[in-house]
Amino acid sequence: MTKLGLNHRNQITTNHSLAGKIPKKEPKRKNTSVIHVFKAFILLGILGEGYMLYMQVEKSSSDYSLGTSSTTSDDGKNKEQEELIKLKAKVEYMEKTLEENEKKQQEISKPFPRPPQCTQDQLMKVRSQLPPEFCVHTQDQPYVQSCSFTQATKCPQATWLEEYNIELQKMNSTKNNPPSFLGISVGCNKGYDAINTLRMGTFDASINKSDWKKEMTKHGALDISVCDQDTASDMFEVLPPYDTESTPHPHGEMHCIEPMPQSFERLKQSTDALSYSKKGLVVTNAAVSKESGEMLFHTGGLKAGIENKGLDSCGRLNEEQREKYCTLVPVYSLYDYFKTHVKADKKDPINILSIDVEGFDGNVLLGATPEILKR
Repeated sequence: MTKLGLNHRNQITTNHSLAGKIPKKEPKRKNTSVIHVFKAFILLGILGEGYMLYMQVEKSSSDYSLGTSSTTSDDGKNKEQEELIKLKAKVEYMEKTLEENEKKQQEISKPFPRPPQCTQDQLMKVRSQLPPEFCVHTQDQPYVQSCSFTQATKCPQATWLEEYNIELQKMNSTKNNPPSFLGISVGCNKGYDAINTLRMGTFDASINKSDWKKEMTKHGALDISVCDQDTASDMFEVLPPYDTESTPHPHGEMHCIEPMPQSFERLKQSTDALSYSKKGLVVTNAAVSKESGEMLFHTGGLKAGIENKGLDSCGRLNEEQREKYCTLVPVYSLYDYFKTHVKADKKDPINILSIDVEGFDGNVLLGATPEILKR
């Protein structure tokens, strides 16, 4: 799959002509002495109250033991005993509270423990399993997928995602108006993952990879799928009552963004033939990076659905070859793409954002802005 990363830099200038002419304001300092004195008064108040209670308890105890209340009635004695018990309980409570506060202060003042670190032997074991040499040699060509980290993490089986959406189906099955779905696939390629994601987000069994594959291959074979996404049997399971057309399904909006022109043509033809645009599939011929603009992508003699081509292949050609084999494709930052293509309300969350741009994923996120990422 072929995507791009632009390397334009924003030029930021600052005016230093007034440097040194404006006097610096001293930062305001907190009056910590007042705070400490205030805390001391509170502590003394607590201790003072505790001391007065303690003295009252001691006096009551000694008076009772010396028989000073011997002339009182039995009811009076019982009342004094009850008061004495209450006073003792209050003193014990205050002492316990003071101890707990002291312990809390000690815990707060303790330094945070350092996180555990790998030993040298552990690091060497990881290095032996993920040798970094090829990552260094091919750092300017991540799409060749020679890096050991790429080899170890490609083609993940997102079973947790399907399990989550199955639970979501069960939760929404009793709702007359289930929440809408918004998905974005940057680097859509042949569209199989986007189709399955739309099926998963809208619980719509009529969207299936079998029909999609027939349409995509109607005008010729596609290039090989690296992760076997074209396996028609590997589809999200739609549960009752959503397996019937009579049940209202969540409204869906699934964006399939693909820069390779020959792949986009197949995607558009298949979408129109199956009327999947009515179900929420939006196919766009574009690339996504950290800045908006334009970029040449290779089209000469390449199959539809080809992966790992086109990112810099036009840059290696001479001017005559570029005019013959390359096509100019629009590039959007993720922020600009949302402004121009996404119809969902700005308050709606992005349920799934899938990025497959051959190692330039960071550039896509850099163009997202916090406004998009917080969704």
